[in-house]
Amino acid sequence: MFQNLVDEEIESTSEDININNNKRRIDLRKLFSLSDIILYVISFMISMVGFEGEFAPFSIAILAAACSNRIPAGIIFIVTCIGTLIGFGFNGLLTYILIALIFIVSMLIFKPIIEDENRNEKQKLGKYVLISSFVVQAGKMLFGMFLLFDLLTSIMFAILAYIFYKIFVNSITVIKNYGKI
Repeated sequence: MFQNLVDEEIESTSEDININNNKRRIDLRKLFSLSDIILYVISFMISMVGFEGEFAPFSIAILAAACSNRIPAGIIFIVTCIGTLIGFGFNGLLTYILIALIFIVSMLIFKPIIEDENRNEKQKLGKYVLISSFVVQAGKMLFGMFLLFDLLTSIMFAILAYIFYKIFVNSITVIKNYGKI
């Protein structure tokens, strides 16, 4: 009698493993659905918008919001890199790539807090956006003359990136769920 229960548990775990392997595969149709294409276009357009010079807090904010909502961020990263290159040139692209690298490394080293599945922000990544943005912007001051203005603008850049991250986290769910109701 107990032997049958054990056999059923073994069979169900092997079926669960097959189901989990199928879930891990990324279907290309899911990556290029209508809501994803809209998200890619919006990410491209947002990444070209910024403030004077090479201040573009929107690119890192939309990338972090995609990571927070567990949306595959590879295509969003490529699209925002292209938009940042067009909008801000090579120096702006280099700044964005450094911010994104520090953001990803900090996420890997310090595991983010995972929230409830029913919330908009499934992972709390705001502090990683704030820290990575400030570190790169303040790091530029080390290679040049230190001005209080540069320090204040790097603080402003980090705060703006955090604010727009919070805005984009909530708006990405609206885009992803458009037409599903």
